[in-house]
Amino acid sequence: MIIEIRLNLKMRKLRVKGFEKASEEERRRKHGKKAGIVAILCFISFLIVLIIGLTTTKNRTCLGYYSLE
Repeated sequence: MIIEIRLNLKMRKLRVKGFEKASEEERRRKHGKKAGIVAILCFISFLIVLIIGLTTTKNRTCLGYYSLE
């Protein structure tokens, strides 16, 4: 990884096409949609697991002289 970073910096110094540093707006445009989609998918999967867990467990109630521990 360190070697790759050093080679990347060398390529930037030599002004090789494709290794120039991207602006903040360009990075947001390029990676913003991906991050949003991943966040939405994680939230949906969390909700699915939560709903499955709530529907498969039995209701915990106290009967007679018993109590929940």
